[in-house]
Amino acid sequence: MLLKLLQKIIWQTFLWVALLGGVTGLLMGIALLFRSSLVFRISERMNVWISSRQAMRPLERPIDIERAVYRWHRIIGVAILAGALFTLYVAALRFQGPELGVVFGKFVRIEIARWLGQSLRIFLIVANVAALLIAAIIILRPSALKPLEVWANRQYSARQATREWEIPRNLIDPIVQANPRLTGAILAVASLCVLLVLGYAKLVAHVV
Repeated sequence: MLLKLLQKIIWQTFLWVALLGGVTGLLMGIALLFRSSLVFRISERMNVWISSRQAMRPLERPIDIERAVYRWHRIIGVAILAGALFTLYVAALRFQGPELGVVFGKFVRIEIARWLGQSLRIFLIVANVAALLIAAIIILRPSALKPLEVWANRQYSARQATREWEIPRNLIDPIVQANPRLTGAILAVASLCVLLVLGYAKLVAHVV
């Protein structure tokens, strides 16, 4: 039921987005055919470059919590130890896998649900055994985690990775400005085809 509902929502969303795009493209094509100067004036006002790199700058500032961890390492270690022990108790003794399969079975097929339940249970057990070891090290000798800290404290900048995406590329505008009528005709015909296909799909879906 949930899968069918999601499919219906995705399909309806696609239809409305495509319908809006088709109508917009048809109007834009007609405007390019008869009032291209108006389209170019609107385009100049809308071509405002907004950089996401500046917005992401505060998110990339590192937050240092090492001093607090070393200062309160016993309290933090005991908290991690208690949480890991409780999760291990629940995952290993209370939940045997079928219970989680029943929960996942409400969303996917029962075979997949059982596999997800067992996989999640095994993952929780392994992860919390590792958490027990880390908690014991934090309580007894936190300095032993220095190599792990050096490895984990590596910083990856999303701003550097997305720098190429932030470069404006004005490739289409000169072509449209040089051939407004041809571009308008192509856009209008393509948008009209999209609207006809959507109308047929909507009619068939309604009939079915």
